[in-house]
Amino acid sequence: GQILFTQPLFTPKALREQLVQLMFEKFNVSGFYDSEQAVLSLYAVGRISGCTVDIGHGKIDIAPVCEGAVQHVASKRFEIGGTDLTNLFAQELKKSNPSVNIDISDVERLKEQYACCTEDQSAFEAIASTCQPETHTLPDGQVITIEKERYIVGEALFQPSILGLEDYGIVHQLITSVSNVASEYQKQLLENTMLCGGTVSMTGFRRQVSEGSKSVCFSNPPNSCEGPGVHAGGPGAALGVAGRRDPGQGGLPPEPARHQGRLRRDGPVHRPQEVLLTD
Repeated sequence: GQILFTQPLFTPKALREQLVQLMFEKFNVSGFYDSEQAVLSLYAVGRISGCTVDIGHGKIDIAPVCEGAVQHVASKRFEIGGTDLTNLFAQELKKSNPSVNIDISDVERLKEQYACCTEDQSAFEAIASTCQPETHTLPDGQVITIEKERYIVGEALFQPSILGLEDYGIVHQLITSVSNVASEYQKQLLENTMLCGGTVSMTGFRRQVSEGSKSVCFSNPPNSCEGPGVHAGGPGAALGVAGRRDPGQGGLPPEPARHQGRLRRDGPVHRPQEVLLTD
């Protein structure tokens, strides 16, 4: 059979070579194609150039892709992920509900249901006095109150200091990454920014990334920087194809990616949420 294999950002070349050898010599595959996750995420919405922001379980990868090639020099990884947000949410809920013991699996579900982002930092700072409390009954019958905790989770992606990290937020990391690519690609990358991972479905997240990108660009622009707009669809697929296609792209990825339907897949296929930011 034929195998399409996706590699995360910064996978060492030696490991990729070992994988190829293993596939042909041990599993006797007839064809093998190895590509990076960022490239295939863009292929899914008919792009060969763009920038992916992949929020995973324990890290965030930002990868500019120019004409099907990841720009590793400009790519970034920082150590914030979904598990950090879950732990933060658990800590904040414990502060406001000290007598309640909440299982971490319940915290995960609560995060998916309640976590959201404010419009900007000033709105977040004002939320403490305006946020309306909401009660929730846990599966074991305990009742908890959720207030500003829901906003703290989302804001941690834009202010890592909330997690105790001395680093810039996700918008600044995105703009810095794009700014390190050749100037003729910068506008195109921002106009075709793909958000990947379950965290991107958080209410208000796409809006804050889009508006924050515009704000950073206008105050400290790279050569041809323009903030992206938001275009999104429903969960479970690559969400949204932009209204216009990049000149010269033609719309077809390389042969192995076009024929994914004929590749063998073992077990159920789970596709994380993906959102395309574009004009």
